[in-house]
Amino acid sequence: MYSRVRSRQKSESLQFLEVLELQGNNLSGRIPYQISHLSSLQVLNLSCNSFSGSIPDELIGSGRLRVIDLSNNQLSGRIRVNRFGRCEFLNHLKLSDNFLVNNIPPEVGKCSNLRTLLLNGNILEGRIPVRDGPDF
Repeated sequence: MYSRVRSRQKSESLQFLEVLELQGNNLSGRIPYQISHLSSLQVLNLSCNSFSGSIPDELIGSGRLRVIDLSNNQLSGRIRVNRFGRCEFLNHLKLSDNFLVNNIPPEVGKCSNLRTLLLNGNILEGRIPVRDGPDF
């Protein structure tokens, strides 16, 4: 049995939420884009569920997120980094074991505090971007 995550139009009631851990709950459907608007959120762990569709465009590089773990889902499409945001707070980005495609975006190389980048088990190609110096 699967559960769907339902989102409200407004996320004001969660404006002070700092940690959201819902891993391993058989949740399905799309990741609500409103999660990107939780300005106090620092840890987001939705791993080991059945989320599908793309990662919300504004999620990576938004707000004060330090940890994003979306591994072991059924996410597809490209990895997108919020071009208007800053990912200076991001320490851990875990997107392994999904169906993500294409290149790793160059903006990932600008995440100056990134300590963990897990992308294994996807369909990615190209170079790994780094902040200073040539990509490898």
